[in-house]
Amino acid sequence: MPIEGSRPVEITVPSHPQYMTILRHSVFSMCTFAGFEASEAKKIVLAVDEAVTNVIKYAYEMDCTQEIQVSLAAHEDGLEIKIRDRGKPVDGATLKSRDLTEVRPGGLGIHFIRSIMTDVCYKPIPTGGTELTLLKKRAAIPAKES
Repeated sequence: MPIEGSRPVEITVPSHPQYMTILRHSVFSMCTFAGFEASEAKKIVLAVDEAVTNVIKYAYEMDCTQEIQVSLAAHEDGLEIKIRDRGKPVDGATLKSRDLTEVRPGGLGIHFIRSIMTDVCYKPIPTGGTELTLLKKRAAIPAKES
């Protein structure tokens, strides 16, 4: 359930890495609005950064003339992020991180996304592209005794 009075924030950014800073700041701001501590907000920003980087690299094959739509919705218990592209569709069931015992740079984006977020769902868009929904629930705060 959305936070009372809040509405999703919609951001459309060009598929160029130079716009990632704007997106990172927006996601961080929405995380704090949704009640996440800064340390957790930074992890969520990392997951979104990895997901959008994957769109640029793989869905759009580094075509910087495309657009990426991001929706950020604060809920009473967390944050829902939707990332939409019009690139090559992705089957989320086939996406795998590289073997974590293999020491080399790169290939850990999927691992980071799945370990940081509570739920990750890839859905093909009928007109082309993919919608990735990332859900992050806040940890329950124990009730104070009186």
